[in-house]
Amino acid sequence: ILMEGITSSVAGDGSELLEGLLQPLSCEGPGLSRWLALAALANAIVYRQQAQTLSPGYRADIQPPPFTAQVFGLRGKARITVVSAFQAPDGRSFFAVYLQSALEVLREFTIRVQCIVAASRRKGAKAFDLAQLQVLEIDVVQLAPLMRMAASGLSGWICLSRDLDSMGKVQREDALSKVIYELCGGLQALQRLISLRGLVDLSPDTVRWVQSSHEEAQHSLFQLLITFERCGLQQVVLPPQYKRMLEDIMSPN
Repeated sequence: ILMEGITSSVAGDGSELLEGLLQPLSCEGPGLSRWLALAALANAIVYRQQAQTLSPGYRADIQPPPFTAQVFGLRGKARITVVSAFQAPDGRSFFAVYLQSALEVLREFTIRVQCIVAASRRKGAKAFDLAQLQVLEIDVVQLAPLMRMAASGLSGWICLSRDLDSMGKVQREDALSKVIYELCGGLQALQRLISLRGLVDLSPDTVRWVQSSHEEAQHSLFQLLITFERCGLQQVVLPPQYKRMLEDIMSPN
């Protein structure tokens, strides 16, 4: 399904997508509108292949899809007359709202995974019983699909921005650094949980979602690394353990 069709069916002017992205991420689980908004935007990766024709830079004579042009605020022939519809009430750009919304999902998912890891270390009277661990597992499984959409969507848009974001909207938000940092944190937490298999009795559903989330985080990081290897990656500041993690991802098997 192409993103242009999804977006037009959800919100012709982007206002419903913005409204969905601004919905709070409650402890009871994200609302349907936030799921729909992040799902629609995750399909941005479909346009990554189209953007290849624009490399190594944006060409004014080759027009991106209208929704993409609106998100990046492109000028020239793709000049927009409804940019205001893609701004939040506080004046933030559409991408800034999307970035904050998706990063919140990544952070919340990482915290939920870390809770299971921390619970596994409790011993004696402080140890969690099976019912308590199952509650933590449900929290992870519940958010895992949205985490995958947030990771793939953000990485897709940021990779696309290298060639299309001539207005610098993504760069002004320091999106590359923020997303790499959060993905590294999530990947580290998932690796620790995976290493506990055999020590912690996780349900088959939990194991499956943890593994797929690990694969998505790793894949999204890899896409960002190869896209910006010679174009901005040097400016990303990370802790030593995250740098080693990226080196492992980029090293041949």
